[in-house]
Amino acid sequence: MTVANMIETIGEHQGVGLAAPQVGMSERLVVIDPRLMDRTEEVIVMINPEIRESEGSNVFREGCLSLPGVEAEIRRPAAVTVSYTDMDNVSQTKRFIGVKARIVQHEIDHLNGVLFTDYLNPVWRWHLLRKVKRRINGKA
Repeated sequence: MTVANMIETIGEHQGVGLAAPQVGMSERLVVIDPRLMDRTEEVIVMINPEIRESEGSNVFREGCLSLPGVEAEIRRPAAVTVSYTDMDNVSQTKRFIGVKARIVQHEIDHLNGVLFTDYLNPVWRWHLLRKVKRRINGKA
């Protein structure tokens, strides 16, 4: 799969971000497509992204293309500064605030094997994952 395919996949599912492991790629690659929220923004491709700084805190309802129909209130930093390499092989450092900061953190978590459900207490996580299993088995 290529970056273009990842962008297409985000659009097909009306998502705002996708990490390479979600589509079977082992690269540390993230694609953020904020155009659904802000028509003036460009797609951001991050290679080897690293969160350098974070500040503040907020709670927001999150979902994930990997777990369709599952959403939960998740606390994350309100702003993050991320360093990464872009598609032109140029080092970048960018600060993200609010919802964009949340999207970036969510996708970088995928690179580290973390799902948003991992932030939930064990009982709430168990209920959500049980819901997913019932849906998969046609018992939703």
